[in-house]
Amino acid sequence: MPTISQERLTQDFLELTAVSSESLDERKAADLLTQKLHELGFSVVEDKAGEKLGGNAGNLYGFLKGTIPGEPLLFSAHMDTVKPGRNKKPILHEDGIFTSDGTTVLGADDSAGLAEILEGIRSVRESGQPHRDIEILFPVAEEIYIQGSGVFDFNRIRAKEAYVLDMSGEVGSAAVRAPSLILFRVTVNGRASHS
Repeated sequence: MPTISQERLTQDFLELTAVSSESLDERKAADLLTQKLHELGFSVVEDKAGEKLGGNAGNLYGFLKGTIPGEPLLFSAHMDTVKPGRNKKPILHEDGIFTSDGTTVLGADDSAGLAEILEGIRSVRESGQPHRDIEILFPVAEEIYIQGSGVFDFNRIRAKEAYVLDMSGEVGSAAVRAPSLILFRVTVNGRASHS
């Protein structure tokens, strides 16, 4: 049975939150995650999202061959953080709470999801537990209206089941369906009036 290493999960989270990763400046995060995925046996492809959006890194797609047949599973979490997200200094307090040093955001959104995905896959691989093919999508520019996902070629994805780790709430909770970002423009013709 897979066993999660709290120490390793904590270290990954601290390492990921320490990386400067504001939207369109995810290069360091992309390089770190590519290295970690390669260590787990993934093939990794970085697309041209950065060039298209004026950033310095693209979306990361990873694939790990499964040990049993079945539909692939997709896991996703975004690489970018809101501002101020450069030169972050995460602090782990004695009570187990993580904070920033107060000069930047912590960047838990979505370094927590990234660390959880990495540790989950590590624990399954170490346990020898059989698993289906695993696909990973780590997009850029999510915090600025999901622009990275907007230019990703979803024809690459084979999974019909996905887990996106980017939600707050009680541990163990999940959203089966949630609203997404939709922009629209409305023009109303007529006279102004009070209802």
